Amino acid sequence: MKVSKSDAEHILREVEPEKAFIFHNGHVVRSLEELSRTIKDISEDVFKHHVTEDRNDFGNWIEHVLKDTTLATAVRQANDRKLIIGIIDHRIKELKSAVEEKLDTKKAVKKIKIIPHGTRDIAQEEKTEKDKIKRKVEEIEKRERKISELEEKMKDSQNMLKQFFTKEFVQGLLIGILFSLLVVLIYIKFS
Repeated sequence: MKVSKSDAEHILREVEPEKAFIFHNGHVVRSLEELSRTIKDISEDVFKHHVTEDRNDFGNWIEHVLKDTTLATAVRQANDRKLIIGIIDHRIKELKSAVEEKLDTKKAVKKIKIIPHGTRDIAQEEKTEKDKIKRKVEEIEKRERKISELEEKMKDSQNMLKQFFTKEFVQGLLIGILFSLLVVLIYIKFS
């Protein structure tokens, strides 16, 4: 998703100490880049403390402090450390590119010509890895849209059930059952 230069700068900034993310082991981070580096270094227990099936502290901090809902949504959909790091690093690169000035095409073409043969393979591998991460982020966003649609359908179904099972309907149903029971008891007594 395209982001403005000012939004990118805001997301990449170092936040105030009172808004820092504090890991379960006491480590404190104040920026998205620090968060990515620290997630790589923390123990599995600390990681699992912050990422469970029910919550994702990293996604919450990214949304509420850094104000990047796109990244927060993608991070919340992942529960694998490498995937979360890949998603965050990919977003950092997107944000940095939004901050930096664009190279004009002539300079870019010259740079490509100057790259030695061996480095092209590395550049291609990086591009392939970026593409994989980008596809994964798109897949997560697609899943998020499907989840939203399903949640909407569930709300509609719940509303329909509420309309069907009104207080009067349940009372009528109970009266009908009691009346039927009474008829059966009378029948049994007089048979």
